[in-house]
Amino acid sequence: MVAITLQIMINAPTHALATPEKTAMRHRNGDVLGVHKTSDFATLADGEWKWNDVISSPRSVFVHVTDVPTNLAKKIWRLARGIKVASESLRVRRYRIPPSVVPTAFRDKLLADKEATITFTQAKTFIRKKVISNALDPSLDNEDTQLVDGDLL
Repeated sequence: MVAITLQIMINAPTHALATPEKTAMRHRNGDVLGVHKTSDFATLADGEWKWNDVISSPRSVFVHVTDVPTNLAKKIWRLARGIKVASESLRVRRYRIPPSVVPTAFRDKLLADKEATITFTQAKTFIRKKVISNALDPSLDNEDTQLVDGDLL
């Protein structure tokens, strides 16, 4: 088992973009921006991951995920990739953690501390696949489908 860290978008920009297509592709709150090997960016002390001061961002928070099966850890980087249809990019990120599915106490701690630690089993209940309904309106994306191990194979 290994630990990974998900970088999650908060405070997504809202300014106008040049085209509806670019607006639909922009980052949204909850988007998984990056997947990192936790030990590259944090140190384990007293059973808790403590973020090193090498990375900070007013637009993102970091979720340390423990107990990730080693065979899946190398494949999880795909969480940060975009969605393309017929080689046309429709969304910048394939997965997100909608703020509405995160328990209030966890969300408040995450926003206050800018980081939190959860298990892989807990993380999978929060991570949602984006299923596009309308290419130009990301608010219509179906985000009810939870991540399952088969998505990473």
